[in-house]
Amino acid sequence: MKLIGRLLLYVLIACLVVIFGFYFLLQTRWGADHVSNWVSENSGYHLTFDVMDHRFSAPSHLLLENVTFGRDGQPATLVAKTVDIGLSIRQLTAPLHVDTILLQDG
Repeated sequence: MKLIGRLLLYVLIACLVVIFGFYFLLQTRWGADHVSNWVSENSGYHLTFDVMDHRFSAPSHLLLENVTFGRDGQPATLVAKTVDIGLSIRQLTAPLHVDTILLQDG
């Protein structure tokens, strides 16, 4: 029984390390480029942004810098220096819902 408990603890710790690794990688230009490419390839939209930022002082907000968004083959619908996306608990039941979107210089 101790072996199973230790194994579960090690698996949990490994999962947390991987999650935190992805969290920090997404905040780099490399991560932003990969997320932008993934959205552009797997949807009918074109998305580019330079950096994704998240602050623990405002955990429900994601900040995207230098954002360009639009439909594929069309001119950009949204061009903004900073986009602040406010999330809420409603994301659990309606993942496509966002609480607030604040555009700066856009």
